[in-house]
Amino acid sequence: MNFKRIIAFILAAVISFSLFGCRKAGNTDKDSGKDNNTEEKIDYSAPAVWSDNTTISHGMFIYYFNAYYRSYIEEYDNQLDTIGLDPTKSLSSQEYNKDYSWQQYFTLQVYSQIRELVALADAAKAEGMTLTEEDKKEINSQAESYEKLAKDAGISIDEYVVNVYGEGVTVDIMKSANELRFYANKYYEKLIDGYVYTDEDCENYYLENKDNFLHFDYIKNTVPKEDAEELKKCKDETSFVDTLRKIITKNNFLNDYDRFAETIEKQLERKYVRRASYNKNSDFCKWAVNEDRVPYEIYTKTETSGDVTVIMLLPTTEASSVNGVTYRDDVPLKNVKFIFFENTENETDAHTKAETIYQNWLEEPTEARFDTLIEKHGGGTTTDIDKSSFDKVLIDWIFDAARKPGDVGVVDVAIGTYLIYQLADGEPAWLAEVRDLLKEEAYNADLNKLMDTYPTKYASEIVYSIKEVKVQSSAESK
Repeated sequence: MNFKRIIAFILAAVISFSLFGCRKAGNTDKDSGKDNNTEEKIDYSAPAVWSDNTTISHGMFIYYFNAYYRSYIEEYDNQLDTIGLDPTKSLSSQEYNKDYSWQQYFTLQVYSQIRELVALADAAKAEGMTLTEEDKKEINSQAESYEKLAKDAGISIDEYVVNVYGEGVTVDIMKSANELRFYANKYYEKLIDGYVYTDEDCENYYLENKDNFLHFDYIKNTVPKEDAEELKKCKDETSFVDTLRKIITKNNFLNDYDRFAETIEKQLERKYVRRASYNKNSDFCKWAVNEDRVPYEIYTKTETSGDVTVIMLLPTTEASSVNGVTYRDDVPLKNVKFIFFENTENETDAHTKAETIYQNWLEEPTEARFDTLIEKHGGGTTTDIDKSSFDKVLIDWIFDAARKPGDVGVVDVAIGTYLIYQLADGEPAWLAEVRDLLKEEAYNADLNKLMDTYPTKYASEIVYSIKEVKVQSSAESK
C-alpha cells in the first residue's frame, strides 16, 4: 500500500485539459521535424516534449505512449467491454467520451505523466544527483532481456523493439527513457522520505475525514428492467447470487448452465466488489456509507439504456463496523517473500516444481535459506498487502487467522504456483491508508511547484499523431 508511485505509466491523478485546448497551435517553439514535401519521411529525433533541460523526442514519446497503452490493456483486460475500448480498432476511431477519442485520452495521460517525469528529473539533475553503476546496470538489463527474447523469436532486437513499442523506437531510446525515469525516481524518493507523519497525526486526520476511509463489500450487475425486479426481491446473498446466476445463464448462455457452468461461475465471481472505498462523487457511495444502512440492503440505478444496475450490500464481521456494513480496515497489512512458477502446457509442472523446492527448503527451514532459493529460482518480497491486492486464493492463505511469521506454503492460482514465506505484519491498513494520503497530498503540492519551476512545452502535430501498436487482449486470444 505504501505511497510509492511507479513514475512512468500509471494513471495520473489530475487531468489537465489545457493540452486539448491548444491542439492546433500548441507551444511549438521548436521544429516538429515533419517534412512537408515528403509525407513518408519522419524525423523521430524531432522534439515532441521539452523543458529547458530535457527533451523527449518523437521516438521517445512513441515509446512512452505505447508502454502506457500496453499497461492499460493489461490492467483492464477483463473490463474492456464495459469501458468501451476495443484493441482491434484504432484508438482514434473510438470515443472515450463525447468530446475526446481514446487516442486523445491516452495522449493526455502520457503527456501529464511526462510533465511529472521531466520536472522530477530536472530537479534531480539540478541538485547534482547522478546514476550509480547499479542504476546503469539495471537500465542495460532491459535491453539484454529483449536481446534474448528477440533471439528466441528469430528476429533482430531492433525489429523486436519496434514490434513491442512501435516504429521510431530504438534500444537507445528505451535506455534514454529509463535513464530519465531513474533520475525522476531519485528525486521522488527524496521527497517521499521527507514526509513523516506520526500515528497521532494520522488519527486526527482520520477523525476529520472519516467517510473517506470507510470500506464496504457488495455484489452488483446491470440487467434488463424485468430481471432487476427479481433481484430486488432477494433478502440475502445466497438468493441474490442464485437469481443472478439464472439471469446470466438465460441472457448470455442460451439458458444452458450445465454447458457453460465454469464460465458462468467466473462471471459471478467478478460481480463481487470487496473492500470498496468511498467516492464523494458517487451517489451510491454516499448512500452506502450512511450509518443507517443494513446488510443485504439493495440500491438500484436506472441507466440511460433502460437497464438497471442492482447492488446488494454485503455484511462484514470487522470489529470496527458500527452497522454491520461499513468498516474501518483494522487488519494489519501483510508482508511476504515468494517464488513463482508459471504454468506450462502441463499444468501440474508448476505445482510439482514448487513442492520440490519446498521439500528442499524443509531440510533447512530458515528465512536465510528461502532467500537463497529466491536468488536461484527468481522471486522477491512484496510488502503492505491488503485484502484487495491479489488473487483470492493467495489472499486467503496470507490472511489466514492462523498464519504466523515464518510459515511457508505452496499456493496454486490460475496461472501457476507460488511458494510463499510469511513475514511479520505491517501496521493496520487504515493507518497506512491515512499516512499514504497525507504523503500524497504533500507530494502533489511539491510536484505542482516543480512543474512551475521546470515547465514543459510540446509539438502538438507530433503528440497527436502517435499510432498505437497492436495489443492483443485475452478475449482476442481465445
